[in-house]
Amino acid sequence: MKLLSQSSNIRIPSTFDVHIPSVVDDARRTPHTPCNIYVVNQTTSQLLEQYSVEYGNSIGIMNMANSITPGGGYLESCSAQEEELCRASPVLYASLEQHARHGGYPFQWSEHIKVTPNVKFHRSDRTRQFAFYRTPLECTVISCAGPDLRNRQQLISYLHHPQQVYKDINRVVQTVLTVRPQIKVMILGALGCGAFAPPHSLSTQYRIEVAKQFASAINTSKHQHSVICLGIYCRPEQTDNFDIFKRVILPR
Repeated sequence: MKLLSQSSNIRIPSTFDVHIPSVVDDARRTPHTPCNIYVVNQTTSQLLEQYSVEYGNSIGIMNMANSITPGGGYLESCSAQEEELCRASPVLYASLEQHARHGGYPFQWSEHIKVTPNVKFHRSDRTRQFAFYRTPLECTVISCAGPDLRNRQQLISYLHHPQQVYKDINRVVQTVLTVRPQIKVMILGALGCGAFAPPHSLSTQYRIEVAKQFASAINTSKHQHSVICLGIYCRPEQTDNFDIFKRVILPR
């Protein structure tokens, strides 16, 4: 990252914190209507490419972030959503790392989200072998985290107060959806699976409840945007999380 920081040709966007209120008030926002809601089996980068054609840089990306380490396992070759975004946009990692050096990490997942406007993406993700774009794509990245239920203390807290955890997840998603009302397209990612998932015995019910909180937050805030698209990329043999979120958010 020293090369990026010292280069006069590459601008590193600033990341700033936004406090998550106890009650998210979106009544003062100017609505975009109507809102189309989708749940799709695509990566965040694929959706950014798709919506950039029509909406340009009026796009927000929900980065499911690591609340301890900027970029998560980016430097260790991990391949979850945040790490893939950092590979597609090195300035995103540079911005988060710079933010960390100013005290931005670690952060409490239920108290803050992070906003990084004007992030340029120079290439796609591994689904397209990180192919470079002729022209960079630009959007706002909104980084948020969820509970780490591998952590014993957080798991015990969840087991004793599950409804509070679900309420906090709802507040996080609502804040992500309302923090930048000028954005026309919001691309969301899913909680409840992956590295921070609960033990297998709790996994299915937890994901159902998390999906319900996403559905509630989307329904409350849907008129803020023209499109809300939840992208959950999965292999054909591992569609459980995608199936749960689609069934809950878009019931037939």
